[in-house]
Amino acid sequence: MGYLRYGMRGDYVRDVQGLLWQAGLYDGMIDGRFGNKTERAVKNWQSEVGVLSDGYWGVKTIEGSANYLAKINVPESVTNPVVPFMKGKYE
Repeated sequence: MGYLRYGMRGDYVRDVQGLLWQAGLYDGMIDGRFGNKTERAVKNWQSEVGVLSDGYWGVKTIEGSANYLAKINVPESVTNPVVPFMKGKYE
């Protein structure tokens, strides 16, 4: 698969929510559920970093965010998009 999207759940979604909260784009609960607020925050993030604002958190979003991600403490599961999908968490 290679991305997180609306309706998914898990620790990797929680990591993304935490990142978006740190960036001031997410004000929902950090609960690991990719719902409306998370999707809206992802789209806003994507607009800020200059990638397609489609609400999917994947390789393009992470690559487009590289400069920002380097400035803050982000879990490896967010900065390395291969990790969660190699482990079969979202299949």
